[in-house]
Formats: sequence, structure tokens, C-alpha cells
Amino acid sequence: MSDAIFIVGYYRSGTSALSGALQRLGVKFFNEADPNEHNPLGFYEIPELIEFDVDLFNRLGVEWTDVRGLPQGWEDRADLAPFLSRLDEILRRRFLPADKVWGLKHPHLCRTLPLYERAARQAGHNPHVVHIFRDPWTAAASQGHKNGLSRAHALLLWLSYVTDGERHARHLPRSWLTYQDLLSKPAAELRRIEQDTGLPLTGLVPNGLREAASHLTGQLNRSNPLSHDGLFRPLDMLATRVWDAVQSHDISAPLWDSFADETRGIVEFLTEIGASRGRVVPAFGAAFNPVLTAPADAAAAGLRPPERLDEGGRARLEALRAAAPPLPRLAILIVAPQGRASGVNDTVHALRQQWHAPEHIAILAAEPVEIPGIPARAIPSAPDAASRLLCESLNQAAATADYVAIINAGDTLSPDACLRFALTAAAGQADMIYCDEIVPREGGPWVRQKPAWDITRLRQAAYVGDWVWYAAKTLLRLGGFDAARAGAEEYDFQLRLAEAGAKVERLPEALFTRCPQSRRDSIPATEFCANAAQAITAHLARAGLPAQVQNRQHLGLFHHVRLAPDPGTTLIMLCDGGEVAQLDHWLTGLLSANELSGPIILAGANLNPQMATYLTAVAQQTEALEGKVLAVPPVPALQPAQALAQAQAVAMVATPLTAIIDIRAQPQVPHWAEGLRARLADPGVVLAGARTLVPFGPAARQFTVQGPIVLGADTRLGAGHTPEDPGPGGWLTVDQEVSALAPPALLGRTAALVPLHFPNLTGDALWIVLCAQLCAQGARIVWTPDISFIAPAEAVQPDAGNTCRDGAPAAIALPWADPYHHPALSLHGNLLNAEQRLGLVRSCPADPSSLLITGSALEGEALLNAARALRSTGALEADWAQELPGAADLGRRAPAVWARINPQQLPHPHSPAYSAVFTTPPAADSKPVIAGAARLFATSPGLVQRVRKLAHPRQPVTLWRPTLSAPIWSTLKIGTGLNTKPRVLWVDEGVAPPWLADLINETLESVAWIVVEREGAQ
Repeated sequence: MSDAIFIVGYYRSGTSALSGALQRLGVKFFNEADPNEHNPLGFYEIPELIEFDVDLFNRLGVEWTDVRGLPQGWEDRADLAPFLSRLDEILRRRFLPADKVWGLKHPHLCRTLPLYERAARQAGHNPHVVHIFRDPWTAAASQGHKNGLSRAHALLLWLSYVTDGERHARHLPRSWLTYQDLLSKPAAELRRIEQDTGLPLTGLVPNGLREAASHLTGQLNRSNPLSHDGLFRPLDMLATRVWDAVQSHDISAPLWDSFADETRGIVEFLTEIGASRGRVVPAFGAAFNPVLTAPADAAAAGLRPPERLDEGGRARLEALRAAAPPLPRLAILIVAPQGRASGVNDTVHALRQQWHAPEHIAILAAEPVEIPGIPARAIPSAPDAASRLLCESLNQAAATADYVAIINAGDTLSPDACLRFALTAAAGQADMIYCDEIVPREGGPWVRQKPAWDITRLRQAAYVGDWVWYAAKTLLRLGGFDAARAGAEEYDFQLRLAEAGAKVERLPEALFTRCPQSRRDSIPATEFCANAAQAITAHLARAGLPAQVQNRQHLGLFHHVRLAPDPGTTLIMLCDGGEVAQLDHWLTGLLSANELSGPIILAGANLNPQMATYLTAVAQQTEALEGKVLAVPPVPALQPAQALAQAQAVAMVATPLTAIIDIRAQPQVPHWAEGLRARLADPGVVLAGARTLVPFGPAARQFTVQGPIVLGADTRLGAGHTPEDPGPGGWLTVDQEVSALAPPALLGRTAALVPLHFPNLTGDALWIVLCAQLCAQGARIVWTPDISFIAPAEAVQPDAGNTCRDGAPAAIALPWADPYHHPALSLHGNLLNAEQRLGLVRSCPADPSSLLITGSALEGEALLNAARALRSTGALEADWAQELPGAADLGRRAPAVWARINPQQLPHPHSPAYSAVFTTPPAADSKPVIAGAARLFATSPGLVQRVRKLAHPRQPVTLWRPTLSAPIWSTLKIGTGLNTKPRVLWVDEGVAPPWLADLINETLESVAWIVVEREGAQ
């Protein structure tokens, strides 16, 4: 039997430093979570155990920041048995009987120790505990810096954690130390641990004590304590007394029970206050929670918006189901390779919770699995047996179902996942459907946003992932999954789907959660890559695009090596903003290489005097230059018209291909033209663009990526990422189709470029318009990271103002939802955030009616509450956003109605029509925004008169009283329990009937009245 050490301590209390020291003593620790600025030496944590804790907390309905702790008796609940099995499997796999002493560290152990202790004993290990404490005010400071917790919250959370941790460990051998003692006298404190636990730690490895002590230095202490000034006195006094007991090593049970009782008392006080139906202070109290600004990383850290799973969300989906054609039958295969049988129960449970139940479920398992009502087939032990059985079973299931899908054991779905997929399938008869997914990560799960269906990207990355629906008829028509592609059989089929021009739907919403260690089979990654490369090679051969397929730097990504002959290429050199020396450098290199197959054309409008003189001279010496270098003569009166100069240059091209280069940019590879030309080997591609690297740093030796244009975004894809960074979903490391490209380096087909209309725009705006014209003709545009150009920041000009939509009919008709990239990439801001909605895209499928409200949340409280009530009945989808959203934000949300609360400014150009709702008197300078409104509302007769004075005589102003009509309130459920009297909100407009006061007095026992006097009422 080996010994286990559980380090039990609050966040930011030195648990990582202690783990590092014990590891140097010879205790086995894993340090798999990447270090960062908060813990530069590492966290000594196991990410799959962090994910386990997150899943456990989710099952219990709590968050790590909850000061109430875990529910009483949670460790004995029958529904947590699968968690004990899962934890047992992790500990058995990670720690072997031969491991003499091993350790685990995570602040969650303060609360989850009972389950970890039980799993450790069950796996044959003997548990011990080391408590480590840091003074609460310093821990609170560190928590405020790292996680944004307020001082009072962090201190109360500290009390909750340390009292829980002490109580759970009383019966175990344990040691007790503080962080400052550990750093000031490390050797003595490590010997104390040895003495208290009875474990011979200092003799595990030679020189272990010396190495461990040298690891513990004062440099690890990087936070200063917060001030006590203004702190809630009972909380401050309790934290002080607990800290005094910690420092004096007073661990008497009665004392710590009293600490726990006092902590619970403060929590219960706050709970009671927070449960009030009236607003206590901003952000506290249930009557109304003001809209807060979501954190910058909300899209990355947040999961699915909670209201999409509430009763209103379900009601909206049920309404869509009632109006839809018959929903398809679904067959699902759960695959559990060796070591993953423990996850089957979680997956089956998720499937049984679906609002649209699968027609058939079957299990393929390498280990014995028996679940009543679900057939199971055993996977033989051969390496590729899982793949063969999967292909056979899936192809068989397709004979009796409309759609088939595969899910790995342990992976789970949100309850609406099957219904959303089924509605999408019924509406569009898609051949394939996929969605975003939630992926475990240290510090919390994140949403992996999936790009749209893109054959170019698919040829280089199996980016679609798991949980994909395939139309059964299409699966059988194309020959089904091929067992010869073991490990890559699904990827191979997706490539064949692309060849067949299949209809593919993407739901930009995270409906699927990947389990830690999730896998489909036991095939090594090297074998998968080899089989995937063979599938790509065969696909390219069938498509007439033969190429050698090679692995990229990142596992599972590929690139194609092919030679494409040069049919003749003209180089258009854009000289705007450049210097003559830069142009000379380019011309010297190009003319001396003897690789030109066409002329060089110099063009520009925004030219300095020297450059204008240079281009004028070239234009006058065409014959002397033997036609190798031409120029568009600069015209001073047309200097702003860069587009005209470029159009004239394109009109001069006589070769099949045209390269367009900004002279301020320099290629990183010598054969850049050859690399871009290889992308045009696909006859459907008319324009290819290179990656742009912008230098930064003192010596300008570091670079940030400027990738392709995403419609509606205020920057290019990849901004802020480095060349080594794969970016969101690996999007910066493979070729991909895009909506638009812009210089500094492009290569296109001349026949496609010549007919284009060049509007009087500059930068990305111009090229969005040009690319929109190409896409309108069915052409494809490709960006590649394999060819890079270094360019100054000023060479990249994003179209933050959406001026592209002033350019041409094709640009005006552009959808706001970029057809190639995820909608969240160009959305910013919150939605109806009283329910903490963190989703950045509309629900999928889109609800039939949607309302977007913008403006002051406090002034629009009545309208927001009405919207929430309507949404809770399933009548509509409602969002809230800050004033003023950008035109792109509004376009992505595509509201059926946009209601602005007390607007003061005109919206951005190209924004949709809006209705203005005035709850306060409008200012005199509000005439333009009132005139621009499609409809006008005011919430009192007096306000109606004020708005009418500012509106056009023929512009009607409607009185809107903030009440709910009978069709809405009649379906609302009456609350049960304490303090659930019906509430009546009376807005005093100055026209109350004489009997109202008597009515209020007579009904006070049965009705809670809220009377508001409205400003400006008559």
C-alpha cells in the first residue's frame, strides 16, 4: 500500500510552492497545467482532475466561488456513484502501488476531500493531509488580482474553504503550516510535515531536503495584504481570529466548529438579504439585476447561455417543433475503447435527458458494459478492431434510421442538442450537421468554435470534430465508412462528402461537451496521421489536384506540396505610402532573378513627391525599359483615388495571372509566387493571399499575425497572435477559404480581376468590395499561412466603419454573418445579461421572432422585464446590448425588432431600422434620432406630448404602458413557498382613479403593491 498526501489549502495560499518542494523531496506529483504569470514554476495539477472537479460542481449545482460550500450530505448521494468510479479510474491509472509516496494538490480539496479520500482508499492508497494557510488578506489580494473577486467575497470564501478543509481532515494524519513559515524556514517546516504525518519524506531521495529547501524562496511571495479599512467588522474580526488560531496551531475541534458556525451565519445573512424580491443594492436582490459588462474572455470561458435551457427556451423549441415537418429518426453509437467503459453511464444519461429522444442507441465497448435496454457489442482486442466494428455498425444503422451519429464514451450533450439538430435536419435536409463543442481546460472549460464548411480547410485539417450527424441515405450512397482508413474513417468520409457537393449545416453553438481523455479508439496518433494523409492524397487525386501530403507542425494538420507551372504573371507594385528605396529594392531583386514571366506595373495615388517623380519617369520611358517595367502615370488631382490607379494597372495586364504587392512588404520565403500559384491549381480558386506579419518590440524582431478579413470585424483574423500561435481553433495554421483578402501580397486570375468595378475606397474596404464581386460570381478566395510577408502596421487598414457597404451592389448585399468564419469572431458586447447570457450568436435554429433592446438598463427596466416574461413563455427571443452597438453587431444578431431606450444618437451607418422608446423626457437635441426612428413610443401621456413636440407632424407617437396583457400573464406560473404573494406594479401617471387608495388598503394582506411615480407624468 502506497501513501498519498493531499495538500488542502485555499487558492493562492502556497499550495503550488509546497507541491514543488515535496516533489523535490521525492513525492510523486504531476505538473501538467501550464505555468503562467501567477505561478511561473507551475501549478502541480492534473487537468483531468480539474475537469473532474468542475463536472462534480456542475452536478451539485455550485460554483467554486460559492461561499455556501457543497450541499450537506453530498458525498453520500447515489447519483454521484459514477463520479467515484471515474475518480477511482483516474487515481489507479496515475498512481501505481509501486509509487511509494504520491501527492495531489488543488484548492477544491478543501471541499471534495471526502470523495478523494474514499477513492484513494478504494484504489489501495493510505491518505494523509497537509494543511497550508496564508493570511487571508494577502490571499484575498491575490484572488482579486487573478480572478477579480472583491475583498469581502475573497475573505468569506477563505473562511468557507479553510473551515471545510479542517473539518474533513480531522480523522486523518495531518500536518499544519503557514506559507510564511514555509518560506522563512523551509527545512524545519518540511521536517514538521514528516513528523506530523509519520512519512519518511526526507529520506526518499538523496539531497532531497536541500533541493526542496532551495526551491522555497521569498521570490515566490508576490502579493501584499489588503487593507482592513472599511471592511465589514464581523467578517474582519472572524478572519482575524481564525488566522490567529492558524498561526498558533490551535486545531481544537470545538474552536473550529465555532468558526464554521460563525461563517455559516454570515453566509445565511447574505443569502436571506439576496433572496429579497426588492433590489437591495446594485447587483444584489432578485427583483432586478442590472446588466453588467461581461468579462473580456467571456466568450472563451463561458459555456452555453443558461436561458437556452430554461422553460422559455424549451417552449420556443417546442413551438418550432410543432411548426416543422416530421423530425428525423436518429441512431447513435456510443464507442468505449479500452479504459473508457466508466464513461458510458454519463453519455447514456445525457442521451436520456434529450428533449428529442434518439430512436436507437447502441454501445460498442472493449470492456464489459451492461445497461438495461441498450444493446452492446464487444470490441475485439486487435488494434484496429474498434474502427472495423464502428464502420460495420454505423453502416448497418443507416439502413433503419434517417440520421446516424457517433459519440465517445464520457462525452455529453446539452438536453436540447438532438432537438436543435433534428429541427435543422427537418428544415434543410442536410447531408451532415455539426456544432461547436465545450473542451476541458485548466482553469475551466472553453468553447471550441468551429469554422464553417470549407473544402480547402478540410483538406488540411479534420476540424469538424466529434458529434456529427450524417444523413443515412447519403452515407449509404457514398459507400459508408471505410474500415481501411482505421482511425481516420470519419475524416475520409467527410472528404468524400465534400467531393459530392454535400449540403452541410453548422450550428454555431456549443451543444456537445468533450470528456477529458475522450477518444474513439486506441490507434496511435502517428497511425491516424498516416491514414489521414492517405485519405487526403486519394481525395486530391480524385479531384484532379495531385499533391504530396505532409504533416504540419501541429498534430492532425497537413499541407500539400505541388508544382504549378507559371502561365505568365504580371506584378502590380502598389507604391502608396512607400519610399523610392523600397521600390528600388524590389525592382533590383525581381529584375536580377530572371524569373519574371510578365511585366512589372507600378501604381499608386497617395505618393510622396519623390515617388510621384519616379513613376512619371517610368511611364515616360516604357520603350527604353523594354516593357519590363510599366507605370500608371500619377495624377495629382486624383491622389485620394487609390482604387482608380489599381484599376488602371489591372487593365494593363495581358498575362493569365496577376500578382499585387505592396512595396512596403518583404517576403519571408524566396519562392512566394510559386507558393501562391499552387493555391490556384484548384480551378475554382481565383484569388490567393499570403499571411502578413507586422513587426513589434524594441528590435522589431517579433511579429503579430494579420490574417484574412472577417466581414464586420474591426481587425483582421489573427491580430494579436504570433506566428507560432495556432490561434482560435488552429485557424491560423492551415489554408482556408475566406470572404475577402487584401494586399500586401495577392495572386489572382487576370480574367476574374479585369471586369471588377473599383469603387473610390481604400484599404480593406476596397478589397472587400472587389472580393464580394468575385464571390457573387461563384469564385473562391483562399488565404494561406505558408507564404508570409513582413509589412509595417500602416500597410494593414481594417474597415472598422463598414465603409465597404458604400462601394458596390455586391458589397451592399453581403450578409453580416461571414459565410466562412464563426459569427463570434466579429461580435462584441453582452446580450440580455440579467440571466448572464454569454453567447455571442443567435440560437440555432433561429427563433421565429427576436427582440433586441439597447440603452440604459435602469431606464428600460419595464421593457426588459416584459421581454423576460415574453421569453419565459417561449413567445420570443430577447437580447439586451449596450448603446450603441455597431452595425456588424446588429447584423449578426439580426433582430426582428430593435427597440432603443431613450436614444440620443443616430445609429451607425448601415444599421437596421429601430423603434425608439422614451421613458424619460428627450433632450432638445434628440430631433435627429427621433426623426430616424421607424416607430416612436412613450410610456406616459406627458411623455407622448413631449416627444410629439420634437417629432415630424406626420410621425405618430404611441403610448406604451409597461404592463403585461392577459395572453402573457395568464400563462405565468405563480410562485410557491415563502413571500410569494402576487405583486402589482402601479405606475402613477397622475391619473389614478379615486378608489385606488382604498383598493390598495383592502388588498394588502393578499397582494404586494409597488407604486412608482413617473417623472414627467401629468
